[in-house]
Amino acid sequence: MGRTRKHLIHLRLDDAEYATLVRNAKKCSLPQQTYLRYMVKNTVPKESPTADFFECNRTLQHIGLELSALALDAKCRGETDTQRYFAIADSVQKQIHQLFSTIMFPE
Repeated sequence: MGRTRKHLIHLRLDDAEYATLVRNAKKCSLPQQTYLRYMVKNTVPKESPTADFFECNRTLQHIGLELSALALDAKCRGETDTQRYFAIADSVQKQIHQLFSTIMFPE
């Protein structure tokens, strides 16, 4: 059973206020009405993560998988494949450098 909203409010905004509403609602990926409902409840909605956030998350997951595979391989074989270890370590260092660059110097 859905909620019904029986009260309609007409609201006039100047250009700057309207631009702020549009910009803030878009940052949160919310319709303007939903954004205003959050504000009425004294709740500031969080901004949606950027594409850089999701790329960073994918990279960190990839690093974790590489490290897990290396650890599992070392456990199963009883020794570490040093050539593979250093190849993965080099890859991880490059990915960390790329993440750092993205975070510190966004486009």
